[in-house]
Amino acid sequence: MNSYQKSVEDIEKILTTNSQTGLSSDEASTRIEKFSFNELPEKEPPSSWQIFFKQFINPLMFILILAAIASLCLQELKDALVIGFAAIINVIVGFLQEFKAESAAAALKSYEVQFCQVKRDGKIFTIDAKGLVPGDVVLLAVGDKVPADIRLFQTSGLQVQESMLTGESNHVAKNAEIIHKKMPVSDRSNMVFAGTFVLAGKGEGIVVETGCRTYLGYIAEMVAKAKDEDTPLQTQIGKFSWFLAVLMISISTIVLIIGVIYGIDLPKIVAIAVALAVASVPEGLIVTVTAILAVGMQRMLKRKVLVRNLVAAETLGSVSVICTDKTGTITEGEMLVSEIVTATENFKIDYSSEDDIQVSPEIKKILTFACLNNDAQHQPDEEIFHGNATDVALLHVAMKFNLDVNDIRDRYVRINEQPFSPDTKFMVTLHRFEDRINKLILKGAPERVFEFCDNDSDLIFYREQLKILAGQGLRIIAVAVRLVDNSEIQSNLCGMKLLGLLGIKDPLRPQARQTIRELKAAGIKLVLVTGDHPATALEIALEAGLDASPEKVITGTQLEDMSDDDLRKNIENVNIFARVEPTHKIRIVEAFKYVGKSVAMIGDGVNDAPALKAADIGVALGSGSDVAYEVSDMILLNNNLSSISAAVREGRVIFDNIQKILVFLVSYSFSAVMVISGSILFNLPLPLFAIQILWINLIQHGFMHIALIFEPGAPDIMKRPPRAKFEPILNYDMKILIFLMGIVTDLGLFAVYVALLKLNFPIDHIRTIIFTALAYDSLFYVFAVKNFRKSLFEINLFDNMWLIWATIAGFIAQLAALYIPFLQNLFQASHISCFEWGIILLISLAKVVVIEIAKKFFIKKSIN
Repeated sequence: MNSYQKSVEDIEKILTTNSQTGLSSDEASTRIEKFSFNELPEKEPPSSWQIFFKQFINPLMFILILAAIASLCLQELKDALVIGFAAIINVIVGFLQEFKAESAAAALKSYEVQFCQVKRDGKIFTIDAKGLVPGDVVLLAVGDKVPADIRLFQTSGLQVQESMLTGESNHVAKNAEIIHKKMPVSDRSNMVFAGTFVLAGKGEGIVVETGCRTYLGYIAEMVAKAKDEDTPLQTQIGKFSWFLAVLMISISTIVLIIGVIYGIDLPKIVAIAVALAVASVPEGLIVTVTAILAVGMQRMLKRKVLVRNLVAAETLGSVSVICTDKTGTITEGEMLVSEIVTATENFKIDYSSEDDIQVSPEIKKILTFACLNNDAQHQPDEEIFHGNATDVALLHVAMKFNLDVNDIRDRYVRINEQPFSPDTKFMVTLHRFEDRINKLILKGAPERVFEFCDNDSDLIFYREQLKILAGQGLRIIAVAVRLVDNSEIQSNLCGMKLLGLLGIKDPLRPQARQTIRELKAAGIKLVLVTGDHPATALEIALEAGLDASPEKVITGTQLEDMSDDDLRKNIENVNIFARVEPTHKIRIVEAFKYVGKSVAMIGDGVNDAPALKAADIGVALGSGSDVAYEVSDMILLNNNLSSISAAVREGRVIFDNIQKILVFLVSYSFSAVMVISGSILFNLPLPLFAIQILWINLIQHGFMHIALIFEPGAPDIMKRPPRAKFEPILNYDMKILIFLMGIVTDLGLFAVYVALLKLNFPIDHIRTIIFTALAYDSLFYVFAVKNFRKSLFEINLFDNMWLIWATIAGFIAQLAALYIPFLQNLFQASHISCFEWGIILLISLAKVVVIEIAKKFFIKKSIN
């Protein structure tokens, strides 16, 4: 029912109610049974057990569990325990991080019971808003939260804040007039909607929709329908994990077949197959990826970004498009007076300065009168302002220049007033000054105030100034005054003396321009998606440094006329979407995703929730609604866009570090598989035991994993373009690196193994050499994988002291495995001669040389 297009009388007939007396109590009870309670279904937060078991639903975790089961089947209890320990550590780390984030998000939500005033049986009652039904008559006053969708039939200076639903930052004046044309929600001036707030005035209206049938409920339904897709990292790790699983099964199957052909005993060939499976699976990867994400979450939290979903910590680093409203992220989210124009000066105000600035008597005069003609209130103890945004802005600037507002109001008592009205667009107050002089103060829209002022040279000057201020996207207030000798208002409005103009705006955050430059340098497109007027959005965009022009602006009305195909074709040429509604926001997000972009959506209102859920990464503002919190992946605690830029950097560092560890681990796994596979193909003894492989994977490499988690990130990380959305986690450059290391160094290692066999070295001693060579070469080449784009000699090797200490610990741990009797027996190891140490050193350095050659001739060429 389009209630805004119907008269009050029609609404009364349709809903069988009376605007003067309301429903009867009996009828209200009957309608509760028909329409149900006035509430939205609330999504239960995940329980501790749900968060815990979620950690197991991961392809890499499946591989670890399979490896542990295989070891148990072969009665290799030591191997099974070590792998199981790795899995448990991963589960605990993931659980603790996500549980902590969910608890923090829950703490931001409010569960206050909402009450409202309703007229029933001709009397006014205060009831729980859940008990409202269609047809109820509701009374609204300043500070009320609107409890349902209501068609107004009586208003007095009623102004409502609807930004949570429409994205419109300005307060909206309401009236009871019928609207004949089809209008977007933001322009339905005779309606108030559930969840919005009354800022000024009062009103009465008939409830037309409750609960799920309200506009708020419509948005909640869209949220429920929006697809919840995996992040790019989840997709890539999933594909990589399945690749490893298929590889492991394939290699094991081939080994079994070869073993049968060679006539090897079944227990022995199964043991070899398990060794290969263990070698091909980097057991430390899942633990390390979880730890990298957890550390990234903590770093982001220090930047005031709370990550609710562990994998989302990386996703923000991959985004190529950020969609955001301007209010609170690019701007301060607070209306402030930025400029004051009088007949003799143009005074610009800098709120970033805390110095005491002396202002002229003329400026003090206009601010004094603006405080008197003002209904805003200030609570000094709590530093809180109450009132509409314009009045609060005027009070705020007066206090900045040390005007004692309470003293001014006590001295110049208000004796009469005409409240602000959307029809008149001005407010008039009458005050008693010294010597019983009365002064009439007029404040309001300049074009209306000018009508009551003397048409002199000053007025011509102010009309010119009005054009200049309007061109800057400011909301402009004029203040005029005159002496009167009675307490009448209407008869004294002519002959006013104009004191000046005040320009009000929601100013840019101090870091906004710099942040937008950083995002642009990082190849990220920032798109304004707002409920504001196109001209206002364009002005803010230009001031913030966005590449914007009228041709790059699309309104909600224009979106309605565009097909999805047309939107997709034009989406990359648009920087501003204005006057948009929730359905538009989802279409915008889906269009960017369709053309291959990774999209982050920043929002705070209920109207943003469907798009937050549909985006690759949903970012709710800390000051946002409960619904926005529930569907978001992360929460911007300080509402500041600069925190998003910092979080993008952390996300990129996370992915870089995951890639470093992946190359580090897979190249080792590749080496172990090459050596073991070669021994099988040539029917040679097994060069490594499964327990030796696990020692390197989980102990030796464990030190390296921990250290690489804390890699600080390359200095140029925010000057690279975003990676392609569907780029595999193991990209072309990484594969080149692993392949070359495998072909050159691992064939060399296998050649050494064969040579030692030919020289009749004891097999246990040969295994010790191969075991140590594989353990130590990783301690060298880990420094080469710190940066894939620059040579080992072009980077700072000491920017991560964790890595230095991990390398030292790795050397000591391997020496312990060789020389401490208990460990020596466990690994069947023996002492190594100086000559053999020399061979191990050459093998280790060879891998570093190969990596550096690959960087110079393959990876740099690929990047260029």
